[in-house]
Amino acid sequence: MKYGYKTKHVRCVDGDTVVLLIDHGLNVYTQQVIRLARVNTPELKDPDPQIKEKAKQAAQALTAFMRTMEFCAVDVLGRDPYGRWVANVTVAGKDASDWLIENGYGVRV
Repeated sequence: MKYGYKTKHVRCVDGDTVVLLIDHGLNVYTQQVIRLARVNTPELKDPDPQIKEKAKQAAQALTAFMRTMEFCAVDVLGRDPYGRWVANVTVAGKDASDWLIENGYGVRV
């Protein structure tokens, strides 16, 4: 089931997961953890210092990218095994997952 929402960026959990304030309309908002669809970035909890550094860079880059616009569009695809919503997130007409991949911060999954 697909839904599209206007959202505001709250924070990045890591390079492929964000917290967004979702506008449901009629002054109804929820804060949700969103896992970006189609991309995987290095994990912040990885014990390897080089991978951990790449994970920090990915999270910082995603934060900067998400802040380029106050609002973004979210196309929700469903939930992952961890209960997070999985979605395509578009900021200023650019898909966040594609941007991460194109700029070397993540890989396509």
